[in-house]
Amino acid sequence: SDGLVFTSRLSLQTHPWLAGHAIGGVVIVPGTAYVDLAVRAGDEFGHGVLEELVIEAPLALPERGGVRVQVAVSGPDATGRRTVDVYSLREDTAGEGGTGPWTRHATGLLSADPRPPQATADFTTWPPQGAQPVDVENFYGDLTERGYAYGPAFQGMRAVWRRGEEVFAEVALPDEQREEAGKYGIHPALLDAALHTNAFANPDDDRKVLPFAWNGLVLHAAGASALRVRVAPCGPDALSFQAADETGAPVLTMDSLVSLPVSADQLDAAATDDGRDSLFGVEWTELPPAQGPVTAPAWVPVTTAEDVEGLPGDTQAAVLKAVGGDGDDAVLALSVRVLGVLQAWQAAADAERSRLVVVTRGAVPAGDGVVTDPAGAAVWGLVRAAQAENPDRIVLIDTDTEEVAGAVLGAALAADEP
Repeated sequence: SDGLVFTSRLSLQTHPWLAGHAIGGVVIVPGTAYVDLAVRAGDEFGHGVLEELVIEAPLALPERGGVRVQVAVSGPDATGRRTVDVYSLREDTAGEGGTGPWTRHATGLLSADPRPPQATADFTTWPPQGAQPVDVENFYGDLTERGYAYGPAFQGMRAVWRRGEEVFAEVALPDEQREEAGKYGIHPALLDAALHTNAFANPDDDRKVLPFAWNGLVLHAAGASALRVRVAPCGPDALSFQAADETGAPVLTMDSLVSLPVSADQLDAAATDDGRDSLFGVEWTELPPAQGPVTAPAWVPVTTAEDVEGLPGDTQAAVLKAVGGDGDDAVLALSVRVLGVLQAWQAAADAERSRLVVVTRGAVPAGDGVVTDPAGAAVWGLVRAAQAENPDRIVLIDTDTEEVAGAVLGAALAADEP
């Protein structure tokens, strides 16, 4: 198939600096590590553009032992693009012969389309003209109080400036890690520290968040140990990102990064996954048809967050069709739109008296089916997280047809399933 699988291993013994990335007391491999793995894998094929990368599940590192990591790159599709997936297997869950269930943590798309560096602020003039300095003295202390525990390798923030909606920052690896920078396309701790600039773009957001969807990322130069950074808003919970080295030369550009809240339950589940469910798989159970006629509730279609805000208070159900389209940005565009609807729904005063129904097509391999809509599959992961925080208020339906008939909707809601 002209694809490759790259293998590696992570542990707190081989990569002790990873212990400095903890959220809610759980050591989590930063999403920036998936970015570096995907970018380096793409380099083997001359695919230097990470068109999209969606984080599906956090990877918690155990205190002892390690995890095996696989980066699988597919053969090219008709357009020359390749998929990239990052998997892990905890060594303490591997069965005889070292085999066991692998967990996919990230999935994305690589291409060879040449992209020149985006037009950026003049990084050679530093600090930027017209930007006002921001106090960062207690930055990491404040993050610790919010549940983020960053060790020395990740405490790279040196200075921050603001100019309107733009935020600029200067970050650097500590001396102990600078010698390691050349081993990476972009050192995960350095890129993670650069993303801390996002906190200044959203100073009133006290949620625990993790990067979810990366879009249009290009690494222009490898081995940087310090960065000049610019971030600016580009959509709901989304920021564009640009970074240069200490001379102002481009290092990394990214069209957008979307971050999502992560709950304590999700972190605990990742940390305590000891393989007790390793003999279990997903099984789809066919439900018997409802007895007698089923009447679909009165429902209203919604497409955007603005539609939710305009719903009447007596709405029984709102239906959001979440089907991905063609094109490079389908996963990100659909995820951002669905995220906006979910946030508006959770904020609506009357939402507790009605249900939000999210409808996908070909997003899960139910029955004998296969996944035909990767963007819809990402939506399922996003909505499941929202369901955990809002039990019985959000329903997921996957169909094999373009339109949802009232009878199907009525039967699905009558089944009282999530």
